[in-house]
Amino acid sequence: KNGRKKVVTIEGNDIIFKNFAVMYGRGVILKNSSDCMIENNEIIRAKPRIDSSIYGALEIHNSTGCEIINNSIERSKGEGMAIWKSSVKAIYNKISHNYDEGLYIIGAYNSIISYNELTKNLDGIDADWSKNSIISHNKIYYNDQYGIITYDSSHLSILNNTIYHHSYGGIMHIGDNSTFSGNEIYDNGWGISLETYVGILINK
Repeated sequence: KNGRKKVVTIEGNDIIFKNFAVMYGRGVILKNSSDCMIENNEIIRAKPRIDSSIYGALEIHNSTGCEIINNSIERSKGEGMAIWKSSVKAIYNKISHNYDEGLYIIGAYNSIISYNELTKNLDGIDADWSKNSIISHNKIYYNDQYGIITYDSSHLSILNNTIYHHSYGGIMHIGDNSTFSGNEIYDNGWGISLETYVGILINK
């Protein structure tokens, strides 16, 4: 347990943060780093700082080439995971029962968000001002509002996700030059809603 007001801060290159339980504090922040790995951790009941535009139990800031693998993030008072102005691979994470978005992506680029399970959050995945990234093979279900929502994002590939049981919609996309293919979407308020500019491709 890391204390109710403590935060784990990771800054550097080639760092591995693995097999920890981070409970009741302000969570984990990875910043200004490259080629790091955050793997097999439990981050539970975090109370992240709320003095910025993102407040995740696990936050990644200004980092490249990092891998976020097989972490369990639950019952945060903010977002589950937040990726800000970074290029990362986030795979096989379980993110559930968080107050805000399960996974909040803002200003991300060249990122891969795959094989994650997101449930019982406000929204499953929220990607804003992001580009050239892949969101694929995620299981997104029983979040309060949207499965995936994007804003002013482009060149996203949203592929082969399973998205169901959201009161608003499965996918809400505001942006351009993106591809939607192979997604299984059902039992939502609606399936896919596009407020788009140019270059949208939708396949079965």
